[in-house]
Amino acid sequence: MLDKPLFGQQLPFKTSIPPARLVPWPVRAGLAAGLASLLSLLKKTLFKDVGWDDNVLPVPVFATVVAIVCTAKTRGGTYMNCWHVINGTIAGALGSALFLALLGDSVAAVIVTNSLIGAGVLYPRGIPVLAQKFAFGGSTICVWGVYENLDFRWQTLGVPLSAALGALAAVIVALAPETSAIRSVKREADRVVDSLEEALDDAVTAYAWRSDPSQREMLRARVTNALTQAEAHLSKLKEAARDARWERKVLIGIDMLTKPEKDRKSHKSKAEEFIPVLAEVSMSLKGMELALEGLNAVQVDRWHLLEGGEDSERVKGRPAPMFDGDPEGSLAAVKDVVVQAMRDAIKPRRRDDAQTSSQVAADLRESLERLDDVITEERKRHYAPSQAASDARETVARKALQANHLWIFAFQNLADRLRAHHEPTWASGPGDTCQTCALAETSPTKPKKGPVGPLVDSRDEISALFNCNFRANSDQVLYAMKLSTACAIAAIVGWIVSDNGSWAALAVSMVGTRESHAVGGSFNAALLRMQGTIFGAMFAYTIMSCVQGEHKSWAGGARLILLAVFNFLCTFLRLNADYSYAGVVAAFTAYVVALGIPDGASTSEARAYAHLRIEQNLLGLVIVVFIEVVLLPTFAHDAARRAASEATAAAEHAAEVIYDATVGTDCITCRDRAAKDAGGALDDLRDKLATLNTLLVQAAAEPHLWSPKFPLEPYQRIATETESVRRVLGLMRAALTAMAHGARGGRTEGSGDPRRMIRELLSPTDRFVTDLRRAVKQKLGRASHDLAQGEGHWETKKAAASIARAQASLHRAFILHTLEIRVRYQAGEEDMFLPNHLMVPWHAFMSCTAVLALNVDNLSQASWEALLAVKPPVGGDDEEDWEDEPEDDEPYSGGGGKYDDDDDVRPISASQPSFKRSGSGKSGGSGDAPYTNGVKSPEQSLGRL
Repeated sequence: MLDKPLFGQQLPFKTSIPPARLVPWPVRAGLAAGLASLLSLLKKTLFKDVGWDDNVLPVPVFATVVAIVCTAKTRGGTYMNCWHVINGTIAGALGSALFLALLGDSVAAVIVTNSLIGAGVLYPRGIPVLAQKFAFGGSTICVWGVYENLDFRWQTLGVPLSAALGALAAVIVALAPETSAIRSVKREADRVVDSLEEALDDAVTAYAWRSDPSQREMLRARVTNALTQAEAHLSKLKEAARDARWERKVLIGIDMLTKPEKDRKSHKSKAEEFIPVLAEVSMSLKGMELALEGLNAVQVDRWHLLEGGEDSERVKGRPAPMFDGDPEGSLAAVKDVVVQAMRDAIKPRRRDDAQTSSQVAADLRESLERLDDVITEERKRHYAPSQAASDARETVARKALQANHLWIFAFQNLADRLRAHHEPTWASGPGDTCQTCALAETSPTKPKKGPVGPLVDSRDEISALFNCNFRANSDQVLYAMKLSTACAIAAIVGWIVSDNGSWAALAVSMVGTRESHAVGGSFNAALLRMQGTIFGAMFAYTIMSCVQGEHKSWAGGARLILLAVFNFLCTFLRLNADYSYAGVVAAFTAYVVALGIPDGASTSEARAYAHLRIEQNLLGLVIVVFIEVVLLPTFAHDAARRAASEATAAAEHAAEVIYDATVGTDCITCRDRAAKDAGGALDDLRDKLATLNTLLVQAAAEPHLWSPKFPLEPYQRIATETESVRRVLGLMRAALTAMAHGARGGRTEGSGDPRRMIRELLSPTDRFVTDLRRAVKQKLGRASHDLAQGEGHWETKKAAASIARAQASLHRAFILHTLEIRVRYQAGEEDMFLPNHLMVPWHAFMSCTAVLALNVDNLSQASWEALLAVKPPVGGDDEEDWEDEPEDDEPYSGGGGKYDDDDDVRPISASQPSFKRSGSGKSGGSGDAPYTNGVKSPEQSLGRL
């Protein structure tokens, strides 16, 4: 026998075959294009036999183009594309007909008409990109067809009719059962829940694991991987939900036409309603992952500070102060109910949904109450009197307590969010309405009309023209005029070169739309279109040369089959977002060239026709890129830098809104308003991040001839750190909301006014939280300012230590305050055992502040490196500080510095009195007065901190 294979151990080549799950979409695209291409065959055969002239359906190949573009992965996506394409084509054709009727059909009138239509459809932001493309492109086809003496009426009606027939072909192919977007929603929802269940199971196992820290680290890595998969499936779920909405619109329309009102279905989806809850669950699991990371860091501190010391024997069996294992199976019980709640939420609607949801909510409530009791017992065990410990041990114990409570809070918040979904009528915590809100509720208010939002101006809408209240957006006007001018220039040059400028103008109209607002986007789209044009034209020329014959003969049918196979292969390129546009262009260019070559053309004539298509497209693309670079350019690297500045400023605003959460009020309306404002700020931050990520792709593709190379890596770190800031701010918002609402009403032994308890809990650390808040605001503000200016300032680095100093001071104050609470409880003050719904979120909030400080510092460093790679820093010792930072021993005065002139920074508890010492039944003074209750004070036990 041979020890080695006859031809060596490895073949000199490899094969790559697409998996079977990716094949259906390319097959449907090929079938749709082949079905639509029959229209061109009918025009050359049946139409002539009937006696119709060439004016009937003058551009049948346009139907094939529409079929290729409209065929999407799902049926709902196909419906959406067809709607936008048909509406855009009708608008472009009718608008062109109106202007041509007024101006005539001269070449000047054609170019002016096309430019005016382009400016009109490019200006409104509300028009979808696909509708803009086909409105501009449909206008180009109509006006240049009229210039070539085609029938005016058939040209106006034939282009929209061809678009409708192509869309019909795409819809017919999309009727296959496996293309349903509603099924896709269910499939992706199951995958999201599977990933979240895996992450939750590993997170609970890792938290309860005590014997081997390396095993816990491995489990934490598995949690991270499962969350990454869940985020990817959640993104696909949102896309499928968007397509499913279009699919349900069609189903509702069919029911309205075919069924009486009593027999119509609601066509609602539970899974789509559950998408925000899945996002909240993912955020809570991210908090649990951060807590596990904190526990591992605590273990490292124990090895460094305690191993071999005086506490080494006492701490070996107790690596964390809470939950040695899973007492009474409470964690596993909540986990099982949570998984069942997620599974039940994405199931199809049934008649017993209300009863099932009530039962799930009751199970969640019962399991959370049992868990609350276990937490209470664990906290009592932790508060039990013990021997004096070293400062290092107390420091490590406080860090472990924060990490434990962060994990517990994220776990409870996850279950609470699911309970609120299954029990919408559930209200958390008692509360009254303040006088201001009561007056606002009783006062009659007029509903606002028009669009809402900070970035929307109703006077920028076309409808404002009829109210004589229109105010144009200058940037959008310049953008529309610039691209319409590029289209006019391309049409003029194309007309001079080949007596027809339609293809050059089409290249501009399809490339220069809103999605390529920056030079990098236009340049990247131009490259992809050129690649697709060359590939498709050369394939068409090849088959026309190899399979010769008239279109109505067997050769014509064979060429249509080969074109359908070519479209099948090109659709695989559409699976990759980086090459999707090139695949689309290659597919329809092959049809345009192959069906546009007249019968009886020689090989040289076919080659000339294919080369003309390439030349005209290249001409239009060169002109649009040249206009983009020369005439009021918007470079992608500048746009990405400004987007990074806006994202950083949005993070600063979100942090301020989160810190301004109304924890010190009993007003339900104020709480809801604060939560709504915080949610809106986080959503705005997410939108800014999406814009930044889009511009980073364009900036990476943008040429840098005389400018420095774009530093992509630092900007990617800015996006990553900003996303981490958004997640941590979401956890902090949830913690403050839980404290304000008193969401978990388990058995507690604290009593008294909840508002007073919250105020007294937060007051001793108020000054330090405010200092950290000011440092975070200053850091993000300086980073946003430098990114907006395009250059770094030395003062930004001068204030680099502000966050670290503020976080260290807050951490020390937190340790002293928690020790004070424990000491007073051990001295007999039962009221110092505060409820779990206050202590657990408070510790979680404090743990998140450390993570937030680290993320903000990393974000600032990334912005500094991004600016330093392009331009050296400026400024010096004489540059004015942004904020007069207080020293460590300076008492808080409620404001200070130049930053507070524009946006005041207030403490969380609104400067309410701090804890009052009540040793031996007498009230002590506030502040840092020594204790007199006979127990060793925290200041004495932590003197070396």
